[in-house]
Amino acid sequence: MKHPKVTVIGSINGDISFAVDQFPRPNETILATGSALCMGGKGLNQAIAAARAGATTTMIGCVGTDSIGDRALGYAKDNGLDLTGIKRVSHTSTGTAGILVNTDGENMIVVSPGANACLTADDLHRHKGLITGAEIVITQLEVPPGTVRAALDMATKAGVRTVFNPAPATPEAADLIAYADIITPNESETQTITGIYPHDEASASEAAKALCARGAKDVLITMGEAGYYVFSQGEGEYVKAFAVKAIDPTGAGDVFNGVLAKVLASHASLGEAARHASAAAALSVQCPGAEGAAPDWLQIQDFLTQNAPV
Repeated sequence: MKHPKVTVIGSINGDISFAVDQFPRPNETILATGSALCMGGKGLNQAIAAARAGATTTMIGCVGTDSIGDRALGYAKDNGLDLTGIKRVSHTSTGTAGILVNTDGENMIVVSPGANACLTADDLHRHKGLITGAEIVITQLEVPPGTVRAALDMATKAGVRTVFNPAPATPEAADLIAYADIITPNESETQTITGIYPHDEASASEAAKALCARGAKDVLITMGEAGYYVFSQGEGEYVKAFAVKAIDPTGAGDVFNGVLAKVLASHASLGEAARHASAAAALSVQCPGAEGAAPDWLQIQDFLTQNAPV
C-alpha cells in the first residue's frame, strides 16, 4: 500500500510538564502534583502525528548536541520519521518548553527556541528533494519566519500543497499567511492576526473572511471545545468538536495538524481531512502530555465509527 508523503519543517523541543491544581499567581510558588520530561515541539509533534496516522513522514529541523537532542532523535526514529533533514548544532541547546497543566485540562506554555532558531533557508536548499518530493509540506512559527517563507516558496514552485500553522502567532504571522495554500490558526492565533476571537460560527466566519482579506486562501480555524471552522472557495462550514473529557490539551493542535496533513496528502477534501484531524485531537486530549498522545490510524477510524452521526 502506498503511503502519502508528508514533510514537516519545524521545531523539536524537550517539554518539561508540571501538573498543578491551579496556575500560580505572580510571585507565588506552588507545589506540582507531578512532573515529566517529554519530547515535543510543534514540528516534532505534527510529524509524529502524521507518521502514526500512516504517512511516510520526513522532519526538517535542528537540535543541539545535548542529551535532550539525543532523546528527541531517538523518539523520532522510534516513530518511523525520516531524519535526513535534521541538523545538529553544538553552540546552543535543544529547544525547551515549560508547561503547566491544571485540573480543568487547561495549559500555560513558555518556549525557549534554542537550536530551532538555527534552521536556515540554506538548510532547506540542502534538502530540497525532501520538500519537492512530498505531497504535503507543513510548517509553523517555532523556527525563523524567513525559513518558513523559504519553505512555502520552495514547495509552491514545485507544485506541492502547503499547510501553514501560524503558531505561535508572532508579528510575522500575518505577513506569511498569503504564501500557504491552507492556514490553520487556533482561536488565540486568529485573534492576534485579525483582532477577532472566534468562539462560534458567526465569529469564526467573520475571522475567516478577515484572514482571506489578508491573502489567505483556504482557512481552517480550530477552536478547542467549540469545534472548528473551514472556509474554502468562499464557502464556510462550522463543525462542533467531539464531546470528550480532556485530561491534557498539550499538543492537541499539533495532532490535529499532523493528521490533517496526512489525510490531505491522501488527496482527500479539506473537510474530510478536518473530520479525521478533529477525531485524532479528541483522542489525544484524553492522554497526559504530548509524547505518546497521537493516535494511530485504526484508533482514529474506530473513534469516527463510534461517534458517527445517528
